[in-house]
Order: sequence, then C-alpha cells, then structure tokens
Amino acid sequence: MSSKKSKEYEFPDTLADFGYGFNDEGQLRHLETKEAYQFQVREDDLEYNQKHYEAIGEIITENVYSMLEKDCELQKLELPKDAEENEPKTFFFMSDDVMTAKRLMILIHGSGAVRAGQWARK
Repeated sequence: MSSKKSKEYEFPDTLADFGYGFNDEGQLRHLETKEAYQFQVREDDLEYNQKHYEAIGEIITENVYSMLEKDCELQKLELPKDAEENEPKTFFFMSDDVMTAKRLMILIHGSGAVRAGQWARK
C-alpha cells in the first residue's frame, strides 16, 4: 500500500504579495491585470494549485473579517466566552443594536472553505 505524501509549499502572507487586492466593488482582482482570481497557477500541478488556493483563501478570510469589523462596524464575539484552550469554540459578528433592532439578519458560516462575508469563490 503506497501513500502519496503532500509537498510543503511557501506562500505569501498578504493579498498584495500574492498579487491580488479588492476593487471598489469588493471583488478580488489581480493588481496588474485586473483579472479575477485564476485557480490554475501552475499548469498540470493540481496539488500546488489547490495549496495556493487554500493559502490565499485563508488571507481572504482574514481580510473579509476585518472588513466586517471596520467597514460594517460589526463586533466579533466568541462563544462560549469562557472556553478553555482545548475546548471547541466558535464566533459570530453582531451590530451594536442587536438587542434593540426591529429586524435581525443572521449569517451562519460553516467550517468549509467559504466563510462569513464571502458570497462566492470560483
């Protein structure tokens, strides 16, 4: 029985270092070409392309969370508040007026690749 060992890759720590940024419409675009994200970075290297996608996805997630807090003025609240280091926990974003608002919108994200605030990944 053989197993295929995954290679380790080094990727940038910022969107700009990946060569990407968000435009005025909130779309991820290449900084020079203005094209949308392209999954295939290396031809015929699915493993590298997938790892690249996952690495940039993590950075996008953190950028989107930051936008939700800064631009949308939402607060990130972790639950349970008193969770120990080894206990499972989660979080959500809420507005200051969550307890008094006439309407409430709830966005629930799962544990997959697409997280809160990301409407599409292609």
